[in-house]
Amino acid sequence: MPGKSLLAAPSQTSARDYVPCVDYSSYWFKMRLHPRTCTIGGVYGYQQIDLARMRWRSWGGATSYGRGITLNNGGIRGRIRVTLYRRKYRQDGLPGLAYARARFVSRVLGHTHRGVLRLRQHY
Repeated sequence: MPGKSLLAAPSQTSARDYVPCVDYSSYWFKMRLHPRTCTIGGVYGYQQIDLARMRWRSWGGATSYGRGITLNNGGIRGRIRVTLYRRKYRQDGLPGLAYARARFVSRVLGHTHRGVLRLRQHY
């Protein structure tokens, strides 16, 4: 058909969206799809959040929302809500996108903590 291209670019909605989780066994980041447990953030402990029992909604779009439990130092637990956003191409060369930012609101021992994390894909 004139004026129509036979080759179409892959749609971003069909690509899989991953979140980089810290893998302590290999000291690398493992790409995971809607993980139930995950440690997100940077290289050092003060840049990270440990997540457990996560439930995700609207996974695979420009923004993904989840809620679950955060595990702090000393085994203290609290509720957390996480928003993943700013998808970028994976740095390991495999197909799919990875979330690059996480915004969170946690409530631990009666105190509310808010923040934004930059999600790294490598050390």
